Amino acid sequence: MLTPVEEIKSRLDIVDLLQEYIKVAQAGANWKARCPFHNEKTPSFMISREKQIWHCFGCGEGGDIFTFVQKIEGLDFPEALRLLADKAGVVVQKQDPQMLSQRARLIDLNELAAKYYQRVLHDSSVAKAARDYLAGRGVDQLTIDNWQLGYAPDSWDETANFLKKKGYGEQEIFLAGLTVKKDPASSGGASRGSGFYDRFRGRLSFPIRDQHGQVVGFSARCLEADAKTAKYINSPQTAIFNKGQILFGLDRAKQEIRIAKMAVLVEGNLDVITSHQYGVKNVVASCGTAMTIDQVKLLKRYSDNLALCFDPDAAGRLAADRGIEVALSAGMNVKVIKLPAGEDPDKFIKNHSAAVWQEKIKAARPVMEYYFSEQLDNADLRDPQVKKAAAQKLLPAIARLTDSVEQTHWLQKLAESLSVPENILRETIIKLFKKPGAREAEKPALHASLNRPAAESERFLAILFKYPENLPYAIEQLLPEMLWGEKVVRLYTDLIIYYNRAKANWQSDNRLWWQDFSATLDKELIDYANQLALLIEQEEDELPADKVKEEIITIVRDLKKDYYTSQLRKIGTELKQAESAGQAEAVKALAGKFSQVAGQLYNLG
Repeated sequence: MLTPVEEIKSRLDIVDLLQEYIKVAQAGANWKARCPFHNEKTPSFMISREKQIWHCFGCGEGGDIFTFVQKIEGLDFPEALRLLADKAGVVVQKQDPQMLSQRARLIDLNELAAKYYQRVLHDSSVAKAARDYLAGRGVDQLTIDNWQLGYAPDSWDETANFLKKKGYGEQEIFLAGLTVKKDPASSGGASRGSGFYDRFRGRLSFPIRDQHGQVVGFSARCLEADAKTAKYINSPQTAIFNKGQILFGLDRAKQEIRIAKMAVLVEGNLDVITSHQYGVKNVVASCGTAMTIDQVKLLKRYSDNLALCFDPDAAGRLAADRGIEVALSAGMNVKVIKLPAGEDPDKFIKNHSAAVWQEKIKAARPVMEYYFSEQLDNADLRDPQVKKAAAQKLLPAIARLTDSVEQTHWLQKLAESLSVPENILRETIIKLFKKPGAREAEKPALHASLNRPAAESERFLAILFKYPENLPYAIEQLLPEMLWGEKVVRLYTDLIIYYNRAKANWQSDNRLWWQDFSATLDKELIDYANQLALLIEQEEDELPADKVKEEIITIVRDLKKDYYTSQLRKIGTELKQAESAGQAEAVKALAGKFSQVAGQLYNLG
C-alpha cells in the first residue's frame, strides 16, 4: 500500500506543479527555467519529468515536489504535505502527527468558521438582512454557495463557543484572527465572560483564500454602515494571513489568467464575485491594501500582463498609481481600464453586460497612454508652469519602464508634446532623482577626511565585519563597483570570493571565520580590514544590534543612488558628444542605456 507521500507523487506531475510558480520551457527531454531562489539571467534550473526531480546548477538547490513547495512557500514538511495532498485529492488523516502543525490547525479553524458562517447565512433567521442584501446586489444562490459567503452572528461569543465545542482552544481561535482580546478596562457585553470576544459580528462574511484555495482569513461587510462603523473589516495579520501577500479570488482566477494571458485587478470583493458570476473569471482584488510586490510576484506566475480597474475618484487614482508603480518595477506589462464616473466593475456589468465588460478589458489603455492622457489632454501647454508640472509627473513614469526602447519612445514623445529638447528632459531626470539636500542627516564618517560615499563604503564593510550574519543580503544587493575607494573595492571583492567558497558550510556565529578570511588577504588589506573592524567597535552604543539590518539597507540604497547618478552623468556626457558628432547608432545605444540606468535609480525610491 502506498504511503500518503508516495500516492501524492504518483498523482502530481512535477512540471505541471512547478508551472504554477515559474515559467518553464522544454529543453529536449527535460525542462528549464530561471531559478526562483537566486537572481540569474540565463536559465540554470532544470526539471526532469522522467525522474520527477529538479536541480539548479547555479545555486545548487534541488529535490522533489515536496522540497520545492517547502522552499518557495516557506513551509515545513507537514504544511507542504497538507497542501500537496489537497491538490492531489489524497486524504491524510487529521490525527496524523505530521498534520498537527500550528499552521495546519489555524487553516482548519478558518475553514470550519467559513462553514459555520455559511450555514448561518443559509439557515438562520438572524441572517435575513444579509440574504436580502445579496439578493439586492444580484448575487445568485450558486455564486453564494461557490464563494462560501456567510453571516457572522451579531453576538459577542457565539462563533467562539461553536469553535470551542469542536475542540479548539481560546488561544488558537485568537491566533486564527477570529476573536479579539478583551480590554480589561472596557465595559459592556464584550467585557463579560471569557477574555476574548468574536471579531466578526453582524456582518456578511467573505472567506479569503490563498492561491491554493485554503481559507486563511475573512473580509466582513457591515450591512448598515454609518460614519462610526467601518464598512469592511479584515482578519488581522496572523501566521497564515498577510494581506499584502494575498489576492482575493486568485485561487479561482489563476488558470483563467493563464488562458486569457492577462490578470485584471479590481478594488472590491463584490467586483470580483460579480465578474466571475457573469463569466469573466481572470479577475482578482487586493485585500484592502495597496498593490504590493508580493502580490505582483504571485500574478507573474500566471501572466506578465496586468489590467488595473480602480474607481475613478481621487482614492482610486491614487491606488492605481501605486499599483502601476509596483507592477512596472517588477517588469509587468500594465494597462488601465477606465469606467464611467460613479461606476465600479460590479455596477458596470449589471448596468451593461458581461460582453461590454469584456470589451472594456480588451480596450484597456497601455499605462503610458493613460499617463499622457491624464496629464496632457486639455492642458494649456503654452503655459511653462503647466509644462513643468507635466514633465515632473511623466518623467518618473517613463524612467521606471524596464524596456529601454519603450523608454526612449516615450521620452521622445514627451519632448515633442512639450516642445522641449530631448536632452533637456534627460538632464531633468537626473535633477529629479538627485535633489540637493535630500540627505541632510549624515552618519559620522569613520574617517572624517573622506567624502560621504567613501565614508559610507567603509562603514558598510565595517558593519559586515562586526555582524557577518548580514553578508548574504549585502552581497546579493551591492556589487563591488558600487563602493567608493580602491581598497574598499578590493576588500569587498575578496570578501565576496571568500563567502562564495565558504557558504556551503557558512555559519555567521563561527568566531573563526574572521581568521580564515584574513588569511586570504595581502598584508595591506589585512591592516586595513583590521582597522575597519576595530573602528566599528567604537560605535557599539550608537548602533544597537536590532538596528543593524536597517542601517545596512539604508547604506546600500544610498550607495546605489550615488552609483547610478554618476552613471547617468557619464552617459549623458557621452550622449551629447555622440549627438554632436552625428553618430546615430551610438546615440540610440546610449539613450537605451540612459533609460535603463534611470529606471534602476527610480526604483530605489
